Amino acid sequence: MLRANAGLRTSPAELDRLRRAAASLAAAGADGFAFGFLGADGLVDVAAVTALAAAVAPRPWTFHRVLDHAADPARAWEQVCALVRVPGTAPDAVRSAGSPRGVDAGLPVLARRAAERPAAPILAGGGLRRRHVAALAAAGITAFHAGTAVRRDGSTGAPADAALVAEWRALVRAATGG
Repeated sequence: MLRANAGLRTSPAELDRLRRAAASLAAAGADGFAFGFLGADGLVDVAAVTALAAAVAPRPWTFHRVLDHAADPARAWEQVCALVRVPGTAPDAVRSAGSPRGVDAGLPVLARRAAERPAAPILAGGGLRRRHVAALAAAGITAFHAGTAVRRDGSTGAPADAALVAEWRALVRAATGG
């Protein structure tokens, strides 16, 4: 994840550091990135996102959960969909919970977005639990970020547990037919 601070906004100086970090990570073998930023207006900071997208190209990248926290999530979704249509700025996935409160609250939003058949697949994540997978898959979502659900103590600081990852893979395969 490329983010220079704990918030969802970035500054020009931070963006320069993130570009350099992306170049170093790519040189070290990173084959994909996740990032996203909000501007002062609470909408997607399109300039920052497109600048970093250009810096990580041609590697894939995921637009990371920013639209869940946007001042106007519907408008932010439109902005992300516009990015998808522009060569060189298109994210390969859009990670979202559909709500800042997580997938429990955002599942209807994710289903509605999936029905629009966005060019970049939705990567459902942010409080994702096993009980969500079947409904999300039925809506057309086939990519999932299990995060803390694959960690024994549920902490982002704990390593992923191989047995839990295998269980999630089986669950997703069964739900998506893949």
